[in-house]
Amino acid sequence: IVYFFSENQYTIETLQIIERKEIEELIPPPYLAERTKCVHGLNNWRAAQGLPPLSPDCPTASVQPEKGHTQNEKIAREGCTASYLLNSSSKGRVLLQKCQKQTFLTRADKKAITHLVIDDFKDRFGKLTPTELQQRASELGKLFPGEPEDGWYQPTFTKNSAGQKIKLRKQAKGRLYDRNINYREPVDNQNDIQQPSTSGVKPFDVKQIVSKEQGKL
Repeated sequence: IVYFFSENQYTIETLQIIERKEIEELIPPPYLAERTKCVHGLNNWRAAQGLPPLSPDCPTASVQPEKGHTQNEKIAREGCTASYLLNSSSKGRVLLQKCQKQTFLTRADKKAITHLVIDDFKDRFGKLTPTELQQRASELGKLFPGEPEDGWYQPTFTKNSAGQKIKLRKQAKGRLYDRNINYREPVDNQNDIQQPSTSGVKPFDVKQIVSKEQGKL
């Protein structure tokens, strides 16, 4: 099981913010027993780190997001903001709380934030417009003041005080832009995808990943 995490470049940092649905994607049926061992091992490790456990897979028992948000609730396009999506996710709330203690965002943090803000929106409404990307960048600039706003998104055009368009660059760029272009909705039918065998695989042990990380230092 550790192989799947290492192969997908999971580290100590990302294990602190990983969500249940990611575990389910990494360890699909018919390997549910291995998944159970993995979730149990991760929860024990997270508890020792003073972190909350992984959210349950049962919707009725899941951790309720702040401000009454639920991950499956209906919301209009204009209300599906960066702040809404981050507060609707246990991983997003951990990142917001982390920012209250330190302003520095790691590469893994910025990647997780980008995926949360773009992926769920695209799953609901499709691609974000340039205006929506700019709005998300402004939001993230306020939520995470230690990270420059232009790192999230840099538009092709801007407007001067007279409302005239001024071209800034040939193509937009930034983390939000790249994810908006490259993210594809998950394929519903996974039956034809061959999964690697886990026969004879040892139970998941977070210590193995921790020891590998320490060996790189």
